[in-house]
Amino acid sequence: MRYLYCLVGLFVLLGIAYAAGGHLPVQSPVMMDSDTYVDADHASESFGDSDLLWASSSGGNPVKVAYLSFVNDFVTNSVSSSDQIDAAKLSLNVAKVEKPGKITAYFIEGPTTNEATWDSKAKYETEASGFADVEAEGEYSLDVTPIIKEAIKSCPGECGYTIALVAEGDASVGFASSETCKDKKAEECSGKKPVLEYTLTD
Repeated sequence: MRYLYCLVGLFVLLGIAYAAGGHLPVQSPVMMDSDTYVDADHASESFGDSDLLWASSSGGNPVKVAYLSFVNDFVTNSVSSSDQIDAAKLSLNVAKVEKPGKITAYFIEGPTTNEATWDSKAKYETEASGFADVEAEGEYSLDVTPIIKEAIKSCPGECGYTIALVAEGDASVGFASSETCKDKKAEECSGKKPVLEYTLTD
């Protein structure tokens, strides 16, 4: 009987959630496959084991670009159309600011490995983007809804996709990477490493 009451309570809570928001959240953040950055001054080197993901520009030209590669979970969540995406958010922790400024996120079709270098980096698509104005260290959220919609259009199957973080103007910002949380408990890393989440329309 107690089990039955629990089930009834769960359905009531779900009904309230639908009435309040009308959106279905993804049960957990999208799993990140890898994260790294590339550096024009060290064009043949990879930085997949770095604690910081750098996005820097000089005179309006990017000189360091961060890459966040995610596992495609659209099939798992029964997503086959970009119309099913209501909103998507990328949460980042800015651990170091050398020069404040605008950081823009762009979509890249396909995964990016930790071995990526400036010479081998993938080209990002400027049509699908989101941005944040970074002034100081702390947590930032980017609206990346257009990027996730584009990811579904490009590959509704199980192929991965990447988000590139590009600095505008003369900004230089270091984000906490997944390496920051290596060998640490989940609660110790809450709000530190990059987190991608999206919600579905009802």
